[in-house]
Amino acid sequence: MILPDELEVITDVALVQKAAWVTARKTSGSKFTPEVFRDYLIAEHSPIRRFIIAWRYKKLLKRVSTHLARHIHQLPFVSSTRPDWFEGHEGDEIVDHLQDSNAQALIDMARKRLCFRAWKGTREAMEGIKYSLMHSTDPYLRVLGEVLVPNCVYRTGCPEGKRGCGWFVKSCILSSQTIEERYLAYNEKFRRDSGEITL
Repeated sequence: MILPDELEVITDVALVQKAAWVTARKTSGSKFTPEVFRDYLIAEHSPIRRFIIAWRYKKLLKRVSTHLARHIHQLPFVSSTRPDWFEGHEGDEIVDHLQDSNAQALIDMARKRLCFRAWKGTREAMEGIKYSLMHSTDPYLRVLGEVLVPNCVYRTGCPEGKRGCGWFVKSCILSSQTIEERYLAYNEKFRRDSGEITL
């Protein structure tokens, strides 16, 4: 796992709440709690696109940066490696990577980048983002971290066919019947694998 150097909230969850009210033809409503936010994230309702975070790796392999920048519904900023502008940086393999991600885009990226068929370094960077979110002091960020899962958990099976790794079939997640059960089982396994003790 590679932890990001920075993680910050760009837009407040109050903007998600306001968008949710508009879609429900309301001007006000009940408090947008972390539990309500989780429901919106799991359902992938459109207001979650208003919740934007930024994450940064100051020293990231260019290959990993390229994989993460491919997710087009996000805004990546990668340090230049032009040798005519930055002497001594010809052929840089390490870059500074800053990316703005809305909640929907991050969920979509996690499906691909937490997959065990993803390149190891890229998966480790995505695991670092998930881990950092899950350990945030902000309850809304923790909820966002908990809904980041690989495609097999999201889809209840591997979409890669014969090229799949078999992880989902071997894991305890296969017996989980609901989305909440699958996500909970995956997060418990993620915590164990990352060295976190769960009760």
